[in-house]
Amino acid sequence: MKKNTRYIVGALLVIFGLLFLFNALGWINLDLFFKGWWTLFIIVPSIYSIITNGAKFWNTFILIVGICLFLNENAWQVSHYLIPAILVSFGVFLLCKKN
Repeated sequence: MKKNTRYIVGALLVIFGLLFLFNALGWINLDLFFKGWWTLFIIVPSIYSIITNGAKFWNTFILIVGICLFLNENAWQVSHYLIPAILVSFGVFLLCKKN
């Protein structure tokens, strides 16, 4: 990781950590988040990994897991969306696979 990137990521982590702490203490009220926002910590890195490293089994699998968790958090029955999610993920795998 480059030096500048490390400082930016470190500063963002400190800021978000303090915001969460202040929200937990009741000093501020954060209602900026939607249900299942935490699944973005799974979905975004897996998409980034697919884009940079090409579609591999594990990054595609983790993407499917993140999408299923997001759907589950938003009261959608994952079983109804699992097959389409697998099909879309496999399609992304084929489209992004490096030769």
